[in-house]
Amino acid sequence: MKFKDLIDMALDRVDEDKEAPDQLALDVIKDGINQGYSLYSVLLDPKTKVFSYQYEKRKKLPDDFYDFVNVSHSTLGDLSDVDYERQADLICIHNRYVKNGTIDVLYIAYPDVLKNEQDDVVLKGNFAHALSAYGAYAYQLHRRKYSAAQMLLQEFYSYLGITGGEQEVESE
Repeated sequence: MKFKDLIDMALDRVDEDKEAPDQLALDVIKDGINQGYSLYSVLLDPKTKVFSYQYEKRKKLPDDFYDFVNVSHSTLGDLSDVDYERQADLICIHNRYVKNGTIDVLYIAYPDVLKNEQDDVVLKGNFAHALSAYGAYAYQLHRRKYSAAQMLLQEFYSYLGITGGEQEVESE
């Protein structure tokens, strides 16, 4: 599936003209689809990457970092959860025996941001409808149509199997 297909699905859901949509609306929908794709990817279809570096007590994590899977040291092997932690965009090593060597961080990564309409979107099952719902949710939220936005958000949650997603959309 292409990014354009998801955009068109979301535009259909909010009655925007697919041939000549409002540019601001299009940008909001694209951003919403990307946010939904990130949530889908880390929660339902996580992909891992490895980040390796020469030991430093604090090291900046990659921009696509979501969560740790495993952290290991070239000499000591796997580190326990108490040996390291995330502080903002840094990994901080607390194990006093780690002084030199290579640290390998296996982590769940956010997907690449969809930018071009011809970008491939890799989805399992019927999750295209979920992403179009999230794109439409972002659009309705932008237009201050809070009831419609809430319904679309609940639809997205139901596709992802999230129950109790009773987050209220704030209205001003």
